[in-house]
Amino acid sequence: MEERDNSTTVKLLIFGLVIWFVLASIPVLIFVSDKLKGELGLFAGVLVAAGMAVSMNISAAKSLHMERHQSSYLAWSSIIRLVIVGALIALFGFTGWINIITMLIGIFGLKVSAYIQPLLIKILKK
Repeated sequence: MEERDNSTTVKLLIFGLVIWFVLASIPVLIFVSDKLKGELGLFAGVLVAAGMAVSMNISAAKSLHMERHQSSYLAWSSIIRLVIVGALIALFGFTGWINIITMLIGIFGLKVSAYIQPLLIKILKK
């Protein structure tokens, strides 16, 4: 039962990220001078956010089945996730392939998706 609820939560988070991508694309296409890099940055950020959501789900599921050291496992998995995201931001920042600001906006979409999840549940239940 818990795994099904978690998978539903992750699916709703990713659905919210898709909505965020569509809505955030409008100002990116209007205000960013290099539209390709802007959209690629936003897309990369949304992909990173989706990966973070899946990673958090896996970490939470593993910690539920651990007999001890759950909190340290969750802390280390969170640190590893943040280091990977920081490394991706640094990589793309130094290469200049994408717009880093729009990538950060895409990553921020995970927060927005989490906040609109109750609204999505209400809409999808109707």
